[in-house]
Amino acid sequence: STSSPSIMAQQPNSKQLDAHLYDDAHFQRMLHRAVDIALKKGADLTPPDFFSIDMLHYLQEEGLTGAIKYGELGSKSRVLDIGSGAGGPARYVSWKTGCSVTGVEIQQNLVNVAYIMNRLLSTCVDPSRIQFLTCNITKVSTSEVL
Repeated sequence: STSSPSIMAQQPNSKQLDAHLYDDAHFQRMLHRAVDIALKKGADLTPPDFFSIDMLHYLQEEGLTGAIKYGELGSKSRVLDIGSGAGGPARYVSWKTGCSVTGVEIQQNLVNVAYIMNRLLSTCVDPSRIQFLTCNITKVSTSEVL
């Protein structure tokens, strides 16, 4: 039996490369906005402070609060966030519940932004409970990401 390659080591195929929705300038603007917010908030920084950058769900906090309640999420829960983007929902859910979250995103630049934003929030979010993987979720099994 052969083992599948590590997801992190997989090189994007041409279809993945075509999935890029944003240019490098967009990622730079995201990070500049995140740093500006972090500098203004200081030690009081929390995940909702970044919602203008990393939360694209139309119900935002209300939708995530409903998902937390519906899923009965707690500190022993494991969540898979497909299409995690810059990680806003992953950070929020982990912050509120203490659960572990794996975010899967096809765009490496968004994963890079997600990790940087995790570091900015490290005083209130446990970065060890949130990981982001760059891969095409249609090409891997669930057991590879959970």
